[in-house]
Amino acid sequence: WAVVFMLSLGGITVVAVLRYADNVLKGMSMVLALLLSGVLSVIMFGTKVGPVFCFAAIIICGSVFVYQNAPAGPDPKKAPPPAKKTKDQATDMERAN
Repeated sequence: WAVVFMLSLGGITVVAVLRYADNVLKGMSMVLALLLSGVLSVIMFGTKVGPVFCFAAIIICGSVFVYQNAPAGPDPKKAPPPAKKTKDQATDMERAN
C-alpha cells in the first residue's frame, strides 16, 4: 500500500504543479528530483557515481540556471496601441486605391 500511496501522491503533486506552472517547469522539477534522488542514493546507500551522472548533473544545473535567468519576452497584454494615421497618410492611401 505504501507504493500505491506514494504514486498517488506523486500524481496529485504533478496536477498541482501543472495548475500553477507550465509544462517546462514540470519537466525541470522532475529532472531535479531525479538528480536529488541520485545524490541521496550516494549518501544513504553508498552507490558509486559514474561520469555520465556527473555530466548530466552539470547540464541540469546549467539549464536550470539559464531558464531562471533568461529575460522575459514582451507581454502581449501590454502591447502599445496602434498608431493613428495622420492626414497625409490617409490621403496617400486614398490615392493608392
